[in-house]
Amino acid sequence: MIKKVLTVGAFGRTGKLIVQQLVSKGYDTYGLVRKQEQATALEAMGVHAILGDVEQDLSFAVKDKDAVIYAAGSSEDSTTDMTVRIDKIAAIQLIDLCKRQHIKHFIMISAYGVETPEIAYKNPEYWDPIETGLIYYESKGAADKHLQQSGLPYTILRPGALGGEEISERVEVATHFDYDYVNNKIISRGDVAQVAVLALGLDHLKHKTIELAPGGQKSTEDALKEFK
Repeated sequence: MIKKVLTVGAFGRTGKLIVQQLVSKGYDTYGLVRKQEQATALEAMGVHAILGDVEQDLSFAVKDKDAVIYAAGSSEDSTTDMTVRIDKIAAIQLIDLCKRQHIKHFIMISAYGVETPEIAYKNPEYWDPIETGLIYYESKGAADKHLQQSGLPYTILRPGALGGEEISERVEVATHFDYDYVNNKIISRGDVAQVAVLALGLDHLKHKTIELAPGGQKSTEDALKEFK
């Protein structure tokens, strides 16, 4: 049974929403952050804050946890070097650590399109220069592939463009959406956070990669329960 959950990137825009929902669901919630002021803010939310750097050894943070959610990631203004370090290298290092420490469930917040990095060419207005998009998708894709081959129980979540914090309770899930279907659709970070938290209690979602889109006909919870 999952009780102790560590969120890496707990003060990011999605990570903060994840820990809020974990607390509300009664999980023993831990959040990894880099700064003391971030730790203080998380503690006020009922989160056990852990100071650490995702690029360093996190054995002390992962110890005795049941599940880990990787919500860390490069931002729009990150250098390509930082993107590779956070979205690929640090993620892979953490996956290997979690395997050694027998984590029961690893949830990766990934992104739509990581298996086809050339998708960046379809959004030149967002990726400037285009190489930043290619490196972002390649880095995320490499981490996902490593996780899929690791033997660690995992769920990979691949939302499209993110925005907002509301929870709509209407997320559509699939093994794959066509690009034209998800293009120009914005899924809220609150919905992504809800999916991550719900996935912790659904064993049939282990070893699954799930693409997310807004506006499903069913409730998010029902959609996840029925996912195959």
